[in-house]
Amino acid sequence: MTPEVESFFARWLWRNEQIWQQQIRDKGIGDSQELIKSFRHNLKKLANGYLEGEHEFKTRGRFVDMGVGRGTDRTSRLGRYEEDWSKGRAGRKPKRWYTRALYGRLNDLLGATGARLGEEAIRMTKEQFPTTI
Repeated sequence: MTPEVESFFARWLWRNEQIWQQQIRDKGIGDSQELIKSFRHNLKKLANGYLEGEHEFKTRGRFVDMGVGRGTDRTSRLGRYEEDWSKGRAGRKPKRWYTRALYGRLNDLLGATGARLGEEAIRMTKEQFPTTI
């Protein structure tokens, strides 16, 4: 891969984290900033010029996104279960802070890489067949 492509993917990974931080603030998730501080991204060069990018954050972030878990220990929940059931509460509501943003960003990435690959293919074809018929 060229340095330009590596730079593009590194910026893409960094931008994802910025969007997620904004989503967390907008949805009011956590006051301690613990989830935001846990964000990490890594870009690896693999064989044959492939790149692999990965994001890491605390597992709690996925639970918040899915709307599962209560954040309390089991003994304090036992008495509340019947109360919650009688009031029609089903637990946490999902706060989609990363899934929607990630799939939107993946769509953007596919569009950008597809456009770049198309330009590269046109350039290579023009170099191979310089004269017009």
